Amino acid sequence: MKKQRSRLRVGVDRRAGAWSRGLADRVARAIRATWRFEGRRFLRQHAPKGRFDGVLVEVALSDDAEVQGLNRLYRQRDKPTNVLSFALWEGREVPLARGERWLLGQLVLARETVQREAEAAGRSLRNHAVHLAVHGMLHLLGFDHERSAKEAKRQERRERKILARLGVANPY
Repeated sequence: MKKQRSRLRVGVDRRAGAWSRGLADRVARAIRATWRFEGRRFLRQHAPKGRFDGVLVEVALSDDAEVQGLNRLYRQRDKPTNVLSFALWEGREVPLARGERWLLGQLVLARETVQREAEAAGRSLRNHAVHLAVHGMLHLLGFDHERSAKEAKRQERRERKILARLGVANPY
């Protein structure tokens, strides 16, 4: 596998003012760490044919109102949730031109929900947001804890290993 294929770019859009630049940087770092841990395996299984110039993941740091609307539209659940993952590679061949980045998918985090959950669990907002970024990125890489208990355990193991590398305690 050529090294160029494994380069990851993370685009972060702080849509809601309550997300600090430092927290946005931590979320991007968590996504990159997840990619370093799982990216090669993912590319072996799912990379489009031909040459492309790395992979792109977009992150929207948003609020409950936007996430509730997206959750209602795409998941038929009319309530906010902590993170939504939109994998754009699933089930289709992605034609890419030479030098083009492969848009793997998008993550959207809801600030108020993330804050409430962190407080309820006695965790810092930073550590909880990092955990949710890792969790969401694993979804973009094909993990799905809703398919089976076995898959849920597999995803949780990966999350714990990645979080440990980031200095974040086991959230489970």
